[in-house]
Amino acid sequence: MFLGGTSDRTYTLAAERGWGVAIPPLLPYVALEKQMDLYRASCAEHGTEPDIVWIHACHLDEDRETAHREAQSWVTGFIKGNASPLTEWPKPPTEGLNKAGYGFYAAGIMEGLAERSLTTS
Repeated sequence: MFLGGTSDRTYTLAAERGWGVAIPPLLPYVALEKQMDLYRASCAEHGTEPDIVWIHACHLDEDRETAHREAQSWVTGFIKGNASPLTEWPKPPTEGLNKAGYGFYAAGIMEGLAERSLTTS
């Protein structure tokens, strides 16, 4: 069983139950570093084994340049689509998000991803 999400409760619940966690595909490590640390610490506290799956989208082609060129618009669209609830609509009050354990969505991380350009690596 794997749980995915961004709230602290996602990571403590998974640890309590002995479940793995699936890290959302759009985020850099630093965006969920605290939650992964919380998960590992909660696993130690509850005697369960951490199991972290990091999801990443990729586009493959025999030619590197073709893969990059084709993926550019698709991946950019995927990121912008996922960020759209926070970039196209009025943002919920930060206080309410933080109180409910969803401070991640008040931190500006998704909005920042929508503005980033893809790089070749």
